[in-house]
Amino acid sequence: MNKKLEILNLQRQIKADLNSLNWSIASFASKYLIDSNEYDVEEHEVRTFQERVKKQLARSTTNPELLLKYNNFIRNSEEYKKLGDECAQRHIQPLTGLISDYVSLLNEAQGETEREVLEVAAAHALSVGTAWDFHFMQINHDDSYETRYLTLWEGDIGHGGGSGCWGTAMCEVVRSHWGVLFVRRTDYFFNTGLRTVSEILGFNDGLLKLRGLDYDSDDANNFPTLVYEVELLEQHGVWSLTSKKLVGKKRF
Repeated sequence: MNKKLEILNLQRQIKADLNSLNWSIASFASKYLIDSNEYDVEEHEVRTFQERVKKQLARSTTNPELLLKYNNFIRNSEEYKKLGDECAQRHIQPLTGLISDYVSLLNEAQGETEREVLEVAAAHALSVGTAWDFHFMQINHDDSYETRYLTLWEGDIGHGGGSGCWGTAMCEVVRSHWGVLFVRRTDYFFNTGLRTVSEILGFNDGLLKLRGLDYDSDDANNFPTLVYEVELLEQHGVWSLTSKKLVGKKRF
């Protein structure tokens, strides 16, 4: 299975289990930190760890071994063992990058806006190739449309001549004057300056800011370790890379 899909499916399983237990991510993080330490944990340490876990359950570059530890902690908890057979050991339908993922993507959208955008963007992405790890951000209006969303995803849409390679793709979703969302433009080989996008950090003054990974000199194929933040500027519907800053190195 694609490494990112493995990570995404682990994150989805953890969130589904937390929902069955009626635990928030913050309450799970507190339990995990306290139970995993022999010493008393300070309140500020708990708050810091809660924020860290929230990011780990959202970022597509989180170490899968860490996610497995979280998953095992939940499954071995007394609270989980007390769940009825109907809830316990409930497994999610794994994402595959294929059109069969569509319903799951919509059901797991965070909020009505994300769901509306994904209804259009994911339908398009999954109809032209494999697709996973969707990110979206509302961007500036232009002369034609007041409401615009940029959606990024990873997949294989003929990358590497159909060799099974994958890359970052983009579509712009806009809301028409009648309130309908549709795909306005696409770029299936969207140049972000990164091998893989981890998250959209924000959009301000026409600049799209992303965090992601690129290769070090000795990195294996599809396992980049250098963490970068990049900025892209849109001019007349064309996006161009304006800055690329190294911020660290990922340890697997």
